[in-house]
Amino acid sequence: MACTLCVRVHSIQGERLTTIKYCLAVCLTMYSFTVFSHGIVHQQIDELTQQIEQNPTNTQLLLKRGLLYTNDQNWLKAREDFNATRQLNSVDSVVDFLEAKMWFAANRPELSFTLVNRYLQGSPDVLGALALRAKLNLMLGYADAAVADFASATGRSKTVLPDMYLQWAKAQATVVPLNQQKVHQIIQAGIDRLGPLVALLEYAIDFDRQQQNGQSALLWLEKLPLKLRQQPFWLIEKATLLESVNKSLEAKMQYKLALDRLQEKKQTGRFNKADQQLFEKINQF
Repeated sequence: MACTLCVRVHSIQGERLTTIKYCLAVCLTMYSFTVFSHGIVHQQIDELTQQIEQNPTNTQLLLKRGLLYTNDQNWLKAREDFNATRQLNSVDSVVDFLEAKMWFAANRPELSFTLVNRYLQGSPDVLGALALRAKLNLMLGYADAAVADFASATGRSKTVLPDMYLQWAKAQATVVPLNQQKVHQIIQAGIDRLGPLVALLEYAIDFDRQQQNGQSALLWLEKLPLKLRQQPFWLIEKATLLESVNKSLEAKMQYKLALDRLQEKKQTGRFNKADQQLFEKINQF
């Protein structure tokens, strides 16, 4: 799959060129530098600084150092390098995307939004940027715009992360007036595409519980893998939902099953603090 940061690489007469080879190198840097310790990052920054002093117009070095500063959470230094890159190569709009990602990491969504939105005006099909704007729309309270961006990004992408459907559902849940059916449709679409993912089903169950729709929450719970549903935590969850729909007898059976599972764990020496909390929870009913 082609790197999304490479789609804007192009040649314009009279402007400094950003090569495909370097763009790929930048992508690798972005996704690999996070594994380095701060000491190694600082060493690399020092080495790049020496190279930049000898080659002050080398945008490749400036951009790479900007990414390293981002990894080091030195936001202002990173911004200086991104701005310097723009001044030397004003046609390479990928810098806007990189800086947008930097401000997103810095928890400055308003700055990130301005940059990624500007980048998408010239590169509307870059899924990574579209997904970033969707998250920013959600953070900034633009629910309808977030829903539209998430729908577009998931619809175009061949490989979608579970978080995309989860964030899409959360965005839909903030739209006024609330449309529960649309939230359900998004969650179901994610399950149809990615399988019965626990993160999606947990959100669906919690969402319906908040809407006091215990019957629907029970249906989502039944979509969890059987082995998981037999664990004490989910047995207790099912029991509480059954109680919410006035099925006390069935709820008691689930509590008993959960208690039996916990007793089995005690006998095998696998009983931990979380199990103790579940055990105490059962005794409250």
